[in-house]
Amino acid sequence: LRNYLLSLGDVNSLLNKYQNAKEYHIKVELDNFEPLELNVNKKSNDTCNFYIKDFKYPNPLIYPDNLTYLNADRDRIRPINPLVKDLSVRYFQVDGRLITSYFFLHRDDSVKEYLIQDTSSYTLETQVNYWLKEITSISTIDFKTQEITPNQVKGFYDIDGLEFSPENVGAGVSYLISILVACLSAKKGNIIIIENPEIHLHPKSQARLGKFFAFIASKGIQIIIETHNDHIINKIR
Repeated sequence: LRNYLLSLGDVNSLLNKYQNAKEYHIKVELDNFEPLELNVNKKSNDTCNFYIKDFKYPNPLIYPDNLTYLNADRDRIRPINPLVKDLSVRYFQVDGRLITSYFFLHRDDSVKEYLIQDTSSYTLETQVNYWLKEITSISTIDFKTQEITPNQVKGFYDIDGLEFSPENVGAGVSYLISILVACLSAKKGNIIIIENPEIHLHPKSQARLGKFFAFIASKGIQIIIETHNDHIINKIR
């Protein structure tokens, strides 16, 4: 998350401007280790000082494999996408840029039995495309991938047996793919956090996305969404 956190700006951007706070303290307590303390001070010359006090945790903190976070500024499916062949964990970057790579590598993996809707095949590819059709109301659409170089994978849509570039299909469909892959590759006990899942979708598709979230949540996968969209909220209700 480091690059994402850095994009939030410096301390002057984050401190409460109305309360005129001069400093704050963050303390993280870990079992069997000295606590991590972060002290932030806003000095008179309007510069900020960060320091960590007595941090003795011996191992680097890693992105937990039971958590998926997709932020609002996430990447859409591109015609040419990075291919990371050692992508074994469900880490897609917070902007989802590795979704296409993960889908390519794991499209033939079996989805958990409690997430199966299309019984013709239990693969991730089949289940993603089932919900892609269900949510978009396009009965002949399939998302497909193809390796073109050792470091690149092609993403495209098959509609009516014809190949379409993601650039020539609604942007909302590309954003939807990230959500479908993240949710359908999960398992019970996972946590999925998504900002603005409804981006660029038709209201009918937004409502059906709410149905999808309700289905996923009913299987023991925790969904946390940030949205202003009444179609999603009403459908979940």
